[in-house]
Amino acid sequence: MNNIEKFQSYKLRDGEEIGGILNRVAGNTSIVVFVHGLSGNPSEPAFYAAKRLFPTKGYDTLRLFLYSHDMRSNRFAWNTSLQQHREDLEDVIKKLEKKYKKIFIVAHSIGGPVVYQSQYVNDCEKVYAVALWEPTIKPVSVKEDFKLNRALNRYVSYNIVVSKKFVDEISKLNTKSIEVFVKPFLLVLDTKGQLKKNWKEAERYIKAPYNKFLAKNSGHDFSAGDSVDQVLTETLNYFDKH
Repeated sequence: MNNIEKFQSYKLRDGEEIGGILNRVAGNTSIVVFVHGLSGNPSEPAFYAAKRLFPTKGYDTLRLFLYSHDMRSNRFAWNTSLQQHREDLEDVIKKLEKKYKKIFIVAHSIGGPVVYQSQYVNDCEKVYAVALWEPTIKPVSVKEDFKLNRALNRYVSYNIVVSKKFVDEISKLNTKSIEVFVKPFLLVLDTKGQLKKNWKEAERYIKAPYNKFLAKNSGHDFSAGDSVDQVLTETLNYFDKH
């Protein structure tokens, strides 16, 4: 069983291209699309481990670059937005629909609202289920984390320059933001993180069928202990049921 890896690019509606790392095994008819968070990338530990595991279990994986990976793309954190990420993801899904019978999505952190606010993901019959890993639901500390750089007229967060539109969109997220989402999903949260509290408030607004998994003291990126293995196992088992 050969797990073949290659860089894949996809043409977008505005003429730009988005890149991703595709891992596939011949005969697989399902795929998992991974959507990273702010400052994230396809090589984060959990994503990297998934590209080894999932293809051997019947799921190809596509780990997207939401920001520029090469000179063919003009997508950068400082000139993009959640809406732009959403449209880019939707364009990729439309292309994957032609090849795969089932599509699943894993979204981490800011990748969460990229997915759960997408009407196309909601409506797409080939998207069977979603896993939201430590997804943003309500601004935890926007004012503390994002500082306006007046010279750039953009915000800076953890040495990353982001657009004003991006910060405006994040600021508008609240506990009711999830109520528009109807796809079955797995909610994965760190037992000690702030998002656990935010999602407790948000759960009353969930209309979709969902399961919740609490990763004990995992950290936001599941870097502690064997958190990666736990989260991947729970996610794989959840997708297998759909």
